[in-house]
Amino acid sequence: MTPEEMCFSSIKLKVWISQFVNLKFSIRSTFADVILWEDGEIMFSHVSQHPRQVREAIEVLTKRFVTDWNIDNKAQIPRDDGH
Repeated sequence: MTPEEMCFSSIKLKVWISQFVNLKFSIRSTFADVILWEDGEIMFSHVSQHPRQVREAIEVLTKRFVTDWNIDNKAQIPRDDGH
């Protein structure tokens, strides 16, 4: 494969919330982006295959996010013993 036939992509999927945070090393509070989830892929392929590869990588990253989010935010099932 020649360089003219090769494509390279880096995809990063990130979920964040912007909010005020208290800095532990200081008494100061500041407005900052808090990263809730982040993942990515680096890929290269022949120009004819690259659009499919990028589409599939975005799909995989999106599924990872949804799975992780659902696991992390699963409702806690109350126990019968009162705790």
